[in-house]
Amino acid sequence: MFRNNTVFVLGAGANWHYGYPTGDGLVGDVVKMADRLARYCDWRLKSGYQLNCIPEYVAQSGHDGWTRVRDECQLLSSRLKAVRPLLIDYFLAWNESLRSIGKLIIAGVILDCEAQWLREGANQKHRLIILNSPKSAPGDEERVDIAKYHDDWYRFIVHKLVYGCTDSAGLLKNKVRFITFNYDSSLEYNLSQALRAIDLLNDADVEKFLIADRIVHVYGSVHQGMPLSNSIKCDFSMERALSESSDYLQETAAVLNICFTSSESLRTIDPHDKEDDKTSLGQAQQWLSDAGVVYILGYGFDENNNRRIGLERALRTSENSNKTVMFTNFGDLKTINKKASKLFYGTYEKFLGPALHQGHPKLGNYFEKSVRTVYEALEQDFDALESEFIATMSS
Repeated sequence: MFRNNTVFVLGAGANWHYGYPTGDGLVGDVVKMADRLARYCDWRLKSGYQLNCIPEYVAQSGHDGWTRVRDECQLLSSRLKAVRPLLIDYFLAWNESLRSIGKLIIAGVILDCEAQWLREGANQKHRLIILNSPKSAPGDEERVDIAKYHDDWYRFIVHKLVYGCTDSAGLLKNKVRFITFNYDSSLEYNLSQALRAIDLLNDADVEKFLIADRIVHVYGSVHQGMPLSNSIKCDFSMERALSESSDYLQETAAVLNICFTSSESLRTIDPHDKEDDKTSLGQAQQWLSDAGVVYILGYGFDENNNRRIGLERALRTSENSNKTVMFTNFGDLKTINKKASKLFYGTYEKFLGPALHQGHPKLGNYFEKSVRTVYEALEQDFDALESEFIATMSS
């Protein structure tokens, strides 16, 4: 069980393991999806199927909706290719005319990744790594068994949640919360599925655990509330929906309507709408302030993100004591080391050398870095999931 107040801060690198793109990868995925939707719109204009199964986003664009949406997609794609932004959030802030179509396509990308994970039960991004390798041969990406890769790090969370429980009510005694910057709902969905598969726990306690002040999506989610098995569908397919076939007209309208509805819940424009949800941001700040143990996984330490959830105020060594912080920096990137060091200590050099930790767990203000993937970090480095740090032990 999580006996100390523990908070997980999740960035895009954490959910990459479940087939979702990182910040840079999302830009590329949006370009591909925009090009695909533009081609589909062009086909609808030429095919004569203009009065059947019109998606809401197209319908609200006026009598020439297909033309307008096609032109928006083409403009979005061409500008993204020209700018090559590091993050799409800032790009949409700079291009007001493309915000609506940008959000719709982002939702489509996330939902499509979600469906692929559900269909395969594995991270399809491994195929892309092989495909993009200079040593790859035709067909290599299809022959690889992606199920052999270790990605499902939520299993470590599930184990910690249940370990030490003697009855179902024990689940509710876990002192753990999650702050995620990701738009997907893989965390709550997978925790729900795993916990419901344990006889010791009853469904009522699982539901209460997950909905009771537990998870904050700082910038919104493609799903409203707790996604259950009947609300997440593995048959969702942007590729099939946008195929040039009259057999899928109704499916295309339904899929694009789901994307449009989901996009309305996303806060993707920095800084215009990312600070609108004061309740969620305030909740995240309070959780971090109260935490004794903080895991920061797959997170890039963006200054605006740090500020919005109060990360510096909660974790700066000069301001606080008795905090145990563990963070990942896959590949040991110097840029991340400097950002993390500056955040925690007010100076850049603390994690630039070979040291993987600062401080001592028995004395408080302990910071530990893993240069592995999130899965490997929880499996091989961060032993706090199995033991408790003396400095943060509840009395």
